[in-house]
Amino acid sequence: MKSATHNLWLIRHGARLDVADPSWLLTAERRHDTPLSPEGRVQAGEVGARLAREGIQHLFASPFLRALETAEPIGAALNLPVRVEHGLCEAFYPQWFPVWPTFLPREEMLGRFPGVDRGYTSAVTPQYPETKEELQARTARTVDALVDRFPGNLALVSHGGAITGLCTALVGRAGSSVHAACCCLIHLVRRDGQWTIERDGRDTSHLSKTESELRFS
Repeated sequence: MKSATHNLWLIRHGARLDVADPSWLLTAERRHDTPLSPEGRVQAGEVGARLAREGIQHLFASPFLRALETAEPIGAALNLPVRVEHGLCEAFYPQWFPVWPTFLPREEMLGRFPGVDRGYTSAVTPQYPETKEELQARTARTVDALVDRFPGNLALVSHGGAITGLCTALVGRAGSSVHAACCCLIHLVRRDGQWTIERDGRDTSHLSKTESELRFS
Protein backbone atom coordinates (compact mmCIF):
# COMPACT_ATOMS: atom_id res chain seq x y z
CA MET A 1 0.00 0.00 0.00
CA LYS A 2 1.36 3.44 -0.97
CA SER A 3 1.82 6.09 1.69
CA ALA A 4 -0.83 8.81 1.74
CA THR A 5 1.85 11.50 1.98
CA HIS A 6 4.50 12.41 -0.60
CA ASN A 7 7.04 15.23 -0.45
CA LEU A 8 8.17 16.84 -3.67
CA TRP A 9 10.99 19.40 -3.78
CA LEU A 10 11.28 21.44 -6.99
CA ILE A 11 14.56 23.23 -7.75
CA ARG A 12 15.11 25.52 -10.68
CA HIS A 13 18.65 25.34 -12.07
CA GLY A 14 21.25 27.93 -11.06
CA ALA A 15 22.11 31.18 -12.84
CA ARG A 16 22.87 30.75 -16.55
CA LEU A 17 26.09 31.60 -18.34
CA ASP A 18 24.33 33.13 -21.37
CA VAL A 19 22.66 35.66 -19.07
CA ALA A 20 25.88 36.50 -17.22
CA ASP A 21 27.93 36.58 -20.44
CA PRO A 22 25.85 36.98 -23.62
CA SER A 23 29.00 36.60 -25.73
CA TRP A 24 28.83 32.87 -24.94
CA LEU A 25 26.13 32.62 -27.60
CA LEU A 26 28.53 33.74 -30.33
CA THR A 27 30.46 30.47 -30.24
CA ALA A 28 27.99 28.11 -28.54
CA GLU A 29 27.75 24.63 -30.04
CA ARG A 30 24.24 24.20 -28.58
CA ARG A 31 22.70 27.66 -28.19
CA HIS A 32 19.71 26.35 -26.23
CA ASP A 33 21.79 24.31 -23.79
CA THR A 34 23.66 26.90 -21.76
CA PRO A 35 25.83 25.87 -18.80
CA LEU A 36 25.76 27.57 -15.42
CA SER A 37 27.65 30.76 -14.74
CA PRO A 38 30.29 30.66 -11.98
CA GLU A 39 27.68 32.22 -9.68
CA GLY A 40 25.20 29.54 -10.70
CA ARG A 41 27.64 26.85 -9.65
CA VAL A 42 27.89 28.48 -6.23
CA GLN A 43 24.09 28.53 -6.01
CA ALA A 44 23.93 24.83 -6.87
CA GLY A 45 26.29 23.97 -4.03
CA GLU A 46 24.31 26.12 -1.62
CA VAL A 47 20.96 24.58 -2.47
CA GLY A 48 22.52 21.11 -2.14
CA ALA A 49 23.72 21.95 1.37
CA ARG A 50 20.26 23.27 2.24
CA LEU A 51 18.49 20.12 1.00
CA ALA A 52 20.79 17.80 2.95
CA ARG A 53 18.53 18.03 6.01
CA GLU A 54 15.27 17.23 4.22
CA GLY A 55 15.52 13.44 4.01
CA ILE A 56 15.31 13.33 0.23
CA GLN A 57 15.55 9.81 -1.15
CA HIS A 58 15.46 10.25 -4.94
CA LEU A 59 16.91 12.93 -7.22
CA PHE A 60 15.90 13.62 -10.82
CA ALA A 61 17.08 16.24 -13.31
CA SER A 62 16.24 17.57 -16.73
CA PRO A 63 18.82 16.63 -19.42
CA PHE A 64 19.66 20.28 -20.13
CA LEU A 65 23.26 21.07 -19.16
CA ARG A 66 22.31 23.78 -16.65
CA ALA A 67 20.04 21.32 -14.83
CA LEU A 68 22.69 18.58 -14.74
CA GLU A 69 25.31 21.02 -13.46
CA THR A 70 22.87 22.02 -10.71
CA ALA A 71 21.94 18.45 -9.84
CA GLU A 72 25.54 17.21 -9.61
CA PRO A 73 26.43 19.01 -6.32
CA ILE A 74 22.96 18.31 -4.96
CA GLY A 75 23.49 14.60 -5.56
CA ALA A 76 26.89 14.79 -3.87
CA ALA A 77 25.41 16.55 -0.83
CA LEU A 78 22.57 14.01 -0.57
CA ASN A 79 24.70 10.98 -1.50
CA LEU A 80 22.22 10.17 -4.27
CA PRO A 81 22.55 9.32 -7.95
CA VAL A 82 21.08 11.73 -10.48
CA ARG A 83 18.38 10.20 -12.65
CA VAL A 84 18.02 12.05 -15.95
CA GLU A 85 14.32 12.54 -16.65
CA HIS A 86 13.28 14.10 -19.96
CA GLY A 87 9.80 14.78 -18.63
CA LEU A 88 11.40 17.60 -16.60
CA CYS A 89 12.63 19.51 -19.68
CA GLU A 90 11.85 23.18 -20.05
CA ALA A 91 8.60 24.13 -21.77
CA PHE A 92 9.06 23.46 -25.48
CA TYR A 93 7.27 26.61 -26.58
CA PRO A 94 8.18 27.51 -30.18
CA GLN A 95 8.80 31.14 -29.19
CA TRP A 96 11.49 29.89 -26.78
CA PHE A 97 12.85 27.08 -28.93
CA PRO A 98 12.53 27.75 -32.69
CA VAL A 99 14.09 24.30 -33.23
CA TRP A 100 14.21 21.09 -31.23
CA PRO A 101 17.00 21.62 -28.66
CA THR A 102 19.86 19.14 -28.53
CA PHE A 103 21.58 17.84 -25.41
CA LEU A 104 24.96 16.41 -24.54
CA PRO A 105 25.51 13.06 -26.29
CA ARG A 106 24.94 10.27 -23.78
CA GLU A 107 28.54 9.08 -23.50
CA GLU A 108 29.80 12.63 -23.09
CA MET A 109 27.16 13.26 -20.44
CA LEU A 110 28.15 10.14 -18.52
CA GLY A 111 31.80 11.13 -18.71
CA ARG A 112 31.16 14.63 -17.40
CA PHE A 113 28.64 13.60 -14.74
CA PRO A 114 29.74 10.34 -13.08
CA GLY A 115 26.90 10.63 -10.57
CA VAL A 116 24.28 9.98 -13.25
CA ASP A 117 22.37 6.72 -12.89
CA ARG A 118 23.32 4.77 -16.03
CA GLY A 119 20.48 2.30 -15.62
CA TYR A 120 17.61 4.76 -15.40
CA THR A 121 15.23 5.16 -18.34
CA SER A 122 13.22 8.36 -18.61
CA ALA A 123 9.55 7.92 -17.70
CA VAL A 124 8.25 10.56 -20.13
CA THR A 125 9.45 11.89 -23.47
CA PRO A 126 8.25 15.43 -24.30
CA GLN A 127 6.92 16.38 -27.71
CA TYR A 128 8.03 19.41 -29.70
CA PRO A 129 6.52 21.93 -29.96
CA GLU A 130 4.02 22.06 -27.12
CA THR A 131 1.35 24.39 -25.80
CA LYS A 132 0.91 25.55 -22.20
CA GLU A 133 -1.76 22.90 -21.71
CA GLU A 134 0.47 20.20 -23.18
CA LEU A 135 3.31 21.28 -20.89
CA GLN A 136 1.07 21.00 -17.84
CA ALA A 137 -0.12 17.55 -18.91
CA ARG A 138 3.44 16.39 -19.60
CA THR A 139 4.89 17.54 -16.28
CA ALA A 140 1.94 16.18 -14.29
CA ARG A 141 2.31 12.84 -16.06
CA THR A 142 6.00 12.84 -15.16
CA VAL A 143 5.33 13.44 -11.46
CA ASP A 144 2.62 10.78 -11.40
CA ALA A 145 5.03 8.25 -12.90
CA LEU A 146 7.88 9.12 -10.53
CA VAL A 147 5.74 9.13 -7.39
CA ASP A 148 4.26 5.76 -8.33
CA ARG A 149 7.65 4.22 -9.01
CA PHE A 150 9.77 5.82 -6.28
CA PRO A 151 8.21 6.03 -2.82
CA GLY A 152 9.56 8.62 -0.42
CA ASN A 153 10.77 12.19 -0.76
CA LEU A 154 11.69 13.31 -4.28
CA ALA A 155 13.72 16.27 -5.56
CA LEU A 156 13.35 17.43 -9.16
CA VAL A 157 15.79 19.81 -10.85
CA SER A 158 14.01 21.54 -13.70
CA HIS A 159 13.31 24.95 -15.26
CA GLY A 160 11.23 28.03 -14.58
CA GLY A 161 8.54 27.46 -17.18
CA ALA A 162 8.28 23.74 -16.50
CA ILE A 163 8.08 24.23 -12.73
CA THR A 164 5.36 26.87 -13.01
CA GLY A 165 3.42 24.65 -15.39
CA LEU A 166 3.81 21.66 -13.11
CA CYS A 167 2.65 23.54 -10.02
CA THR A 168 -0.36 24.85 -11.92
CA ALA A 169 -1.20 21.34 -13.09
CA LEU A 170 -0.96 19.89 -9.57
CA VAL A 171 -2.61 22.59 -7.43
CA GLY A 172 -4.55 24.76 -9.87
CA ARG A 173 -4.45 28.54 -10.12
CA ALA A 174 -2.39 28.93 -6.94
CA GLY A 175 0.45 27.08 -8.67
CA SER A 176 0.91 29.87 -11.21
CA SER A 177 2.02 32.23 -8.42
CA VAL A 178 5.07 30.23 -7.31
CA HIS A 179 8.40 32.05 -7.40
CA ALA A 180 10.58 29.85 -9.61
CA ALA A 181 13.81 31.83 -9.31
CA CYS A 182 17.22 30.22 -9.79
CA CYS A 183 17.97 27.66 -7.06
CA CYS A 184 14.94 28.61 -5.02
CA LEU A 185 13.08 25.88 -3.15
CA ILE A 186 9.49 24.92 -3.85
CA HIS A 187 8.03 22.21 -1.63
CA LEU A 188 4.79 20.40 -2.48
CA VAL A 189 3.09 17.78 -0.32
CA ARG A 190 0.46 15.27 -1.42
CA ARG A 191 -1.90 14.06 1.27
CA ASP A 192 -4.65 11.63 0.38
CA GLY A 193 -4.29 12.41 -3.28
CA GLN A 194 -4.30 16.22 -3.00
CA TRP A 195 -1.23 18.37 -3.61
CA THR A 196 -0.62 21.55 -1.63
CA ILE A 197 2.20 24.10 -1.70
CA GLU A 198 4.20 24.20 1.53
CA ARG A 199 6.96 26.50 0.23
CA ASP A 200 6.37 28.73 -2.79
CA GLY A 201 9.97 29.64 -3.61
CA ARG A 202 10.07 32.99 -1.81
CA ASP A 203 12.61 31.78 0.75
CA THR A 204 16.07 32.06 -0.79
CA SER A 205 17.91 32.57 2.51
CA HIS A 206 20.18 29.62 1.68
CA LEU A 207 21.70 31.57 -1.25
CA SER A 208 24.56 34.02 -0.88
CA LYS A 209 23.33 35.78 -4.04
CA THR A 210 19.84 35.51 -5.48
CA GLU A 211 18.91 35.73 -9.15
CA SER A 212 17.77 39.35 -8.82
CA GLU A 213 20.97 40.34 -7.02
CA LEU A 214 23.07 38.81 -9.78
CA ARG A 215 21.02 40.52 -12.48
CA PHE A 216 21.60 43.98 -11.06
CA SER A 217 25.14 43.58 -9.70
